[in-house]
Amino acid sequence: MTGFHTFEIIRPIMSNGRPPMPIVPIERVRPSPPPRIEKRGLGPAIPLPPEPAFVEPPAPAPLNLAPVLATGLPSNGANAPIAPVIRAVCHGTGMHVAAMKSERRTAPIVKSRQIAFYVSRRFTGRSLPQIGKAFGDRDHTTVLHGCKRVEAVVRKYGRPAEDTVEAWIAHLWKLEWPKGTA
Repeated sequence: MTGFHTFEIIRPIMSNGRPPMPIVPIERVRPSPPPRIEKRGLGPAIPLPPEPAFVEPPAPAPLNLAPVLATGLPSNGANAPIAPVIRAVCHGTGMHVAAMKSERRTAPIVKSRQIAFYVSRRFTGRSLPQIGKAFGDRDHTTVLHGCKRVEAVVRKYGRPAEDTVEAWIAHLWKLEWPKGTA
């Protein structure tokens, strides 16, 4: 009986002097509301819209991205803007620009983001840090990893018939990507 009395003496110390919390039946537990994300100094919190469910985009009509890309992809690609490429990838994959720049990592968003990394690198001549900054301030190593993933897919399945932004987007989007890293 000595051990039992020792426990009774230690119990208030172990529980910080408080009685144990009651067990709440499962029926009474309610899910908590989604967290509100606040930007410092920008006023009240603005809840993010719920992530749209991924819907396989319909078979793409021939992409006429001339107006999208007309804002300037020079023939040599030197220091071309990245925003038109992002819009072109969003148009070709059915994603929103906000999703491409968000922290979300669902498979379709990651796939289209990595396609955009690769196409941006290939057609704009911008550096990895510049591309990362255009995609929501991502690190250059994230861009490098995305480009390597796309290069692995290109090695496995081949290149598109035409060397245009539209052809690369359509070709890479329709392919089945291997799971895991490059």
